[in-house]
Amino acid sequence: MNLSGPATKSATATITSTSKAAPGTYTLTLTGTNGSLIILSLLLKGDISLWTGNFILSRDLPQQAINLYDPDRDRSLPERFGAYDLMVGCHMFLAHDLWYLGYPDQALASAQEALRWARELNHPYSLAAAGTHCAWIHVHRGESRIALERALENRRFAEEHHFPSHVAHASVVCGWARSEQAELERGIAELREGIELYRSVGALTEYPLMAMQLADALLRAGRINAAMEAIETALVGFDGSPLFCDADIPRWKGEICMVNGSAEHAEPYFKTALENARRQQAKSLEFRAAIGLGRAMVGRGRSSEALEVIDSQYSWFSEGLDTANLISARSMLD
Repeated sequence: MNLSGPATKSATATITSTSKAAPGTYTLTLTGTNGSLIILSLLLKGDISLWTGNFILSRDLPQQAINLYDPDRDRSLPERFGAYDLMVGCHMFLAHDLWYLGYPDQALASAQEALRWARELNHPYSLAAAGTHCAWIHVHRGESRIALERALENRRFAEEHHFPSHVAHASVVCGWARSEQAELERGIAELREGIELYRSVGALTEYPLMAMQLADALLRAGRINAAMEAIETALVGFDGSPLFCDADIPRWKGEICMVNGSAEHAEPYFKTALENARRQQAKSLEFRAAIGLGRAMVGRGRSSEALEVIDSQYSWFSEGLDTANLISARSMLD
């Protein structure tokens, strides 16, 4: 990333990621101040940290960048380089970090702030990006109705402005939401179309996230082998380095085993998911894994132990009590 300062001197920085989760060397030439360079560096490092599962670092970096943002200096950057506004980007990625770390309400507030900022700027790519990330936060929260509304609106906008990656994301979210609302075959078809479009534009980073939504829909339709195939292929093209989905991949294998009637085979997968989530300090993923582990324990006649596992997780949360995962856990505890 290269940045020319207001005087004759220039500042130069390059950020290189060797992980296949966020590969490449990121370069950008700007005319501005060193403050812009710092924000861009923080945002890119935060982006890489998010997709490689370092959620604490990924949360802290955009928060630092938000404090450095200068509207007079930085608002012109999207128009000049075809990217999203830096403040929009900070709030988008911060929303995901907050959700993974166990703060679903703060995550939604951050996603909505990204959307509000993009609307204020009226910058098309910022609007499409903010709409995509906001829809995904609703997916994480288990809110299929509003996720579908957001995704349909964003897909129309992205199609109008020719942003194929955001069309792809919207189609995946629409497919997942429809499958949640019992439109299984339509949802699965939409998921596959979105994933195919996403891969066709050369994207890889968020493919595991999309594959897991496809597995969810397939499992709901009773297509167990197809669901396992979706999970098994989710990491094709990655190099085995840490990823944001290190807890969710084994969790989904556990869920598939449960649907297949094998709590015994499911339990080790849920335990692996729990360990991976704890390593990443990802409380939302830890909670999901604990719910799965609890169900597996109940299936093996260990109800008291299961309730202890779930209750210890549930009691940690101070917000998001009206989200799908926490409601599900509450019903188990009751």
